[in-house]
Amino acid sequence: MARVRSALVTGGAEFIGSHLVDRLLADGWAVTSVENFDPFYSPAVKRENVAAHLRHPALRFVESDVCNGLVGCSAS
Repeated sequence: MARVRSALVTGGAEFIGSHLVDRLLADGWAVTSVENFDPFYSPAVKRENVAAHLRHPALRFVESDVCNGLVGCSAS
């Protein structure tokens, strides 16, 4: 039985992060993507970048700032 690999991607809705999430999901990874939607560049663009991922069954999307801890995440 194949073991599912998992990854945590911070900035998963930004340009590089969203492309990394695309690739990981396509390659069969389970992905947790964290994004705080800061205004460094348009949060609307970031939301467009992540929109296609949100329905993927292997994606867990967390809207949070890692500097403040991962809201909604448990240690298990």
